[in-house]
Amino acid sequence: MSTFRTGSLFALAAALVFSVGSFGTPASASSDGPLWLTIREELPFGTDPGARMCEAKVSLGFLPKGGKPGTMQGSASLTALCDDPPATMIDAAGSFDGRTFNLKQGSRYTYTGTFDGKTATITGGEPPHTFVFTAPGAGGDGTPPVVKAIPSSAVVRIGGSTPGKFTVTDDSGKARWYVALFSGGAKVGKGASRGLVPAKGDVVTGSWPGKGIGPFYFCVWAQDAAGNKSVDAPLSSCAWVSRQVSIPSVSNGCGTSEYGETVAAVLNWFGDVQQYGGIPVNNRLLCNQHDAAYAGVTVGSTTTHKVVDYRTTSRLRADDELLFGIREQCARLLSKHPDLVAQCQSDAGKYYALVRTLGVGAYDADATKPGVQTQMPASTTPDGGARDNA
Repeated sequence: MSTFRTGSLFALAAALVFSVGSFGTPASASSDGPLWLTIREELPFGTDPGARMCEAKVSLGFLPKGGKPGTMQGSASLTALCDDPPATMIDAAGSFDGRTFNLKQGSRYTYTGTFDGKTATITGGEPPHTFVFTAPGAGGDGTPPVVKAIPSSAVVRIGGSTPGKFTVTDDSGKARWYVALFSGGAKVGKGASRGLVPAKGDVVTGSWPGKGIGPFYFCVWAQDAAGNKSVDAPLSSCAWVSRQVSIPSVSNGCGTSEYGETVAAVLNWFGDVQQYGGIPVNNRLLCNQHDAAYAGVTVGSTTTHKVVDYRTTSRLRADDELLFGIREQCARLLSKHPDLVAQCQSDAGKYYALVRTLGVGAYDADATKPGVQTQMPASTTPDGGARDNA
């Protein structure tokens, strides 16, 4: 579970993750059209205390001045749709008189609440649950919060938690913030403040447990009580994080499975271990390092034993470093046999040619999209995710 705190005050290990905003055709709290509001919350399957939870999109629709929107059975509706597994958790309809909600789902569940022109609060179900919706633009505040993810030069070692620091500022002094951790473009962690919290520029610190293989980055966004979201939400501000992973988790020796197991086997035979006059030259550790460079992840070097972040390493540089490493091994292990050194280094050049030809399909050119992306994008969010596959 992710943990976050502002200064010395713990702000959450978030169980509820909201995403407040307009849905469908948006309207302001003072308009004559129907107002659709959406939040995201975790809801239980069933009434048992240990029931499985699901993240659901909860939507409330009504006419702010009362009456019956033509798209609903009554003058108000409340629905909750679970993402995984897909399921309808709530499907209630009823009345809204301009201030008070009275909704029913069949004959068993009742949901009641109020709307004060800014916030709709609905409570009901079994077990009882309270939903809080904020109307966009409520109160006339049109200024969105400003968030800033804070970069760090620190390297997280294997087994450590992934850190994240950011600030949130809003003219109202309060906002609800949301943060997510990504590994190679896939979301592997998330967190949120419990409702509106102080948003005066204080540094919020937190961490996630070690999931994924990287490259890692986190993004933060926020929303104030008036419903204003920070610019470019939910990727308003992001920062890269260097977290070391094990080389075996990102490598397969001197072959690439991108072109099938046959090609991988040939490359492994050619590059992993070669015999010269009965003397073995084992390049597997160098090839594993090369795999990590292709993936753009952070690992420990097999030669220098220092931690290396390969996110900004081009394919050409990775291939050149492999060639130099193999040739250095040839010279070191076969130093008493100049003719064998020459043969070994010649073979290294042939292997390098194969890697330059076949490696284009195995190098990840976009660190912000899941899987291997062979095309280098013009730009990424966050910046720095485009990798040179030439």
